[in-house]
Amino acid sequence: MNIELITQILVLAIASTFISTQLIQRAKENFNIKNTIALAITSLIISFTIGFLFTISFSELDIKMACWVGTICYAGAEIIYQNFKEKLGLKSLTELEKEESE
Repeated sequence: MNIELITQILVLAIASTFISTQLIQRAKENFNIKNTIALAITSLIISFTIGFLFTISFSELDIKMACWVGTICYAGAEIIYQNFKEKLGLKSLTELEKEESE
């Protein structure tokens, strides 16, 4: 298992989740989305798109990994990261960079 890759995917998903959450709220307000199904579909499209584009733009991960970031962005990256950190002992990127420099 490539723990560094998982960490990088989760960090990208967390960062893109902040952006997608704001866009979802704007879409919800501007388009007056009240239907639960329409909101779920809108949320999926926005989250996946932002996660995918964020990854392609700001990392060197390939398209397959960018799709994973988009999916995790929709699923809730922060919660997934916390679960992985507790169960697998994931380290933050700062901790990984410190280990590499030593």
